[in-house]
Amino acid sequence: MEIYSDGNVYGILIELKGKRLFLKTALVKFSEDELREAKAVYDALIAEEKQKASISFYISCSSTYDSPNAESFMAWFPSSSDILERVLAASSLL
Repeated sequence: MEIYSDGNVYGILIELKGKRLFLKTALVKFSEDELREAKAVYDALIAEEKQKASISFYISCSSTYDSPNAESFMAWFPSSSDILERVLAASSLL
C-alpha cells in the first residue's frame, strides 16, 4: 500500500515551541497570495527559529489500498523548513 499526493499544497501550518505562528487551509490549491502570507511569517523568523520551526502541509492524497474503492482524502504531512523553502522557491517567491 502506498499513499500519493497530487503535488499541490492546500494548507500550511508553522509552529514554534508549541505556538501556532501560521495556519491556513483552502479547498483549492494555495494561491500565490496565500503562499506569500506563509512566506512573510517564515521570513520574520531568525535562522535558529527557522531550523526549530515545525512545518506541516495540508495535501490531497490517494492510496493504492483497496484501489477499486479508493477515494482521495486530505491529510497533514509533517515536513521541514527545507521543504517549505523549496515549495516557496518553486512558486518563484524566494
